[in-house]
Amino acid sequence: MTAEKKELPTGPVLRRPAAMAFTGFGPTQFDELIATGKFPAPIPIGKRTVVWDREEVLAWYEERKKKRAEEMAARKAGRAAKPVQKPPKKKVGAR
Repeated sequence: MTAEKKELPTGPVLRRPAAMAFTGFGPTQFDELIATGKFPAPIPIGKRTVVWDREEVLAWYEERKKKRAEEMAARKAGRAAKPVQKPPKKKVGAR
């Protein structure tokens, strides 16, 4: 089975279902990320209607990819820099 690449609808703004579908977050986590400032805030366009700026959502996603790449590079560099240490051998008959 191949994973489908999620694509954002064309146009300058996204409604909530499209933003959630792109990120893969459920409603609770989506709202929590917005409330804590970890996801772009919605833009109110009516009494009960909000949208997300498509470019802000894409920038958020690209920042996550960049952070992941940096963490992986740091992890890889950390492993290469540390010499492999073997645990000390136990003496036979020692308790």
